[in-house]
Amino acid sequence: MISGVCASACTMYLGVRKVCVEPDAEVWFHAAHLPGDGRPDPLGSLEMLSYYPKKVRAWAIDVGALEKTEWDGGNVLTGRQLISLGIRKCRK
Repeated sequence: MISGVCASACTMYLGVRKVCVEPDAEVWFHAAHLPGDGRPDPLGSLEMLSYYPKKVRAWAIDVGALEKTEWDGGNVLTGRQLISLGIRKCRK
């Protein structure tokens, strides 16, 4: 279940088979980087992309969500947006 804020590596949970998302969740994306190194790690970012469902992957590529290591408000998807991209809504 993804609820609240999911930032950084937890975005890979979007690829878990039975993942669900709360409509009010926020999922924040940024490029992978090695610990202690602020430069983007292109191979790490490609690996992260491989975990995302097809429509989320396409969005991330289109907006460049994994190109910069710093947080950017343009690289956030809400739970509602993820649901519209095919991620299952959590049932209460």
